[in-house]
Amino acid sequence: MQHLKNESRILFDYQNCFQDWLNNCQLVKPKIGEVKICAESIVFFSSWPSDPRLDRWKADVLYCMTRDFLIKSLAMRAKLVFGIEDIEHALQEIKVFPRFDVDSLRKFREIKSAYRAGNVQPTISYESIDYDVSSIVDGLGLSQGKKEFGSMESFLTNLSARQFNSVYEKLRSLEAAYLIARSNGMYHPAHMSLMKFIKSPNAYGSSQIRSQNKLGGYMDDILAILANKAMHATSA
Repeated sequence: MQHLKNESRILFDYQNCFQDWLNNCQLVKPKIGEVKICAESIVFFSSWPSDPRLDRWKADVLYCMTRDFLIKSLAMRAKLVFGIEDIEHALQEIKVFPRFDVDSLRKFREIKSAYRAGNVQPTISYESIDYDVSSIVDGLGLSQGKKEFGSMESFLTNLSARQFNSVYEKLRSLEAAYLIARSNGMYHPAHMSLMKFIKSPNAYGSSQIRSQNKLGGYMDDILAILANKAMHATSA
């Protein structure tokens, strides 16, 4: 709501009714639990194995999660900012997360834009991605629990046992799993519907039972496909 209040442009407002209502909306500071969920998701995504097939996806998801974490952390301190430059100034002003490298976040923003536009960035490598991931996690004072896995396919199949922190975390994990499945030439029978579901922003924050069930069904399907792939690779 505060984002809407500060950065939106009202096209039509009969007798300023909406503007008056918006002006009366006061900042409700995020709860510590919301910030904790962001932090846990950042650690979770940062600990994924390196795989060039997910370079741009990883930059995208970590940009979104890190920006959300910083916005909420600053809002808890009554500092309301949304843009990267404003976030940088606010961090310097109140002297929080002094080791955080905003340039890494800027880099991830560029990669995110290219990824969502479908543009190719041949200069991006997983080594450079991982360096910036480590820089961001360290700058936020979090611990990056890096683990070794045989393959991304094997790692993803293990997500079937994970209790995801949020719909967003689960949906972005589904997005990554389907990227890996398609890289192996494996497509879901309802490919177009699945892609529409992944790309729908409304699905990220949806708490509707129908949407949750659909997300769970898609995740089960894709992880089963990858488990079959991993099993054949092991037996080969």
